[in-house]
Amino acid sequence: MSSDPGKTRVEHELFLRAFLSTKPPDRVAKELSQVTRDTHLDRGAVLFEAGQQPERLHFVANGRIQLTGVDGSASTADAGSLLGMIDASIPRVRPWTATALEPTHVLTLDFADYLDILEDNFGFAVDTLRSGAESYCVLSERLGAAGPLESPAQPAPALRGSELDVVERILVLQHVGLFGGAPAQALVRLAHSAEAKRWRPGDTLFAVGDPITGVRIVANGLVVTRRRDDTVVTEFGSHQVVGDLEVLGKPSHEACARAEAASITLEIQLEDLFDVAEDHFDLWRSMQSYVARQRARLSESMPDRASDLGRMTL
Repeated sequence: MSSDPGKTRVEHELFLRAFLSTKPPDRVAKELSQVTRDTHLDRGAVLFEAGQQPERLHFVANGRIQLTGVDGSASTADAGSLLGMIDASIPRVRPWTATALEPTHVLTLDFADYLDILEDNFGFAVDTLRSGAESYCVLSERLGAAGPLESPAQPAPALRGSELDVVERILVLQHVGLFGGAPAQALVRLAHSAEAKRWRPGDTLFAVGDPITGVRIVANGLVVTRRRDDTVVTEFGSHQVVGDLEVLGKPSHEACARAEAASITLEIQLEDLFDVAEDHFDLWRSMQSYVARQRARLSESMPDRASDLGRMTL
């Protein structure tokens, strides 16, 4: 990189445009480049160690980084890799140590600065969230298996009847993994905008090819998604999103959904969801954290995950 600050920022901006999975608009690329700095590593130098807090993101501009897990597993991150996004988004301590295999140039960005820029440019934040969900869907399709769905951290309260008042809707939303870190004010707004629907056994919630316009949450009951050949894809019980990350990562449904038992769902339109998230950015962070956790679980469930670990680009 150049010693001229102005030229360096331009070089950073060009790199970020080329390697971010979601192509940033001009304003975002410029803001990111202004808070990005160069890190140069000699062969054998440690970029970060397992157990450290993931306070920074690292783009590998050139060179190679070896990632060594606490279990002894190892993989290689080549130029173009982004290290730290999943760990910082969850958040969790770093599960591996990163060591330069050769002279390596890394662009470093504080995660807090990254979040500030996304909050100020919410359209790009939505694109980033949806890109992460899409990459999860693509990976799960390629591997032929989806990651396990999260179960509520605490037992969910029983619902009194077939109709849900606002308080009961809030209680349902509090147990949805996608909204696990959302502030109370955001959940109240979502509860008011949600539409409750009752389904009889055998009712179709949506068909293959239907456009995805909202998030359907099972308040109680059981919903099953099936492929065109009627094979079961996934079962969704109370407080789970029907289709999971498909609702954020795909434009249309790739399986049909039917009620297997008498069920109640809450449906939140995507437009309403993102309107609330723009006003309450911690709702966006909650959804981003869920995407990261699902991606991490899927990667770590694979017996040979070296090729995926090297390119963390949510």
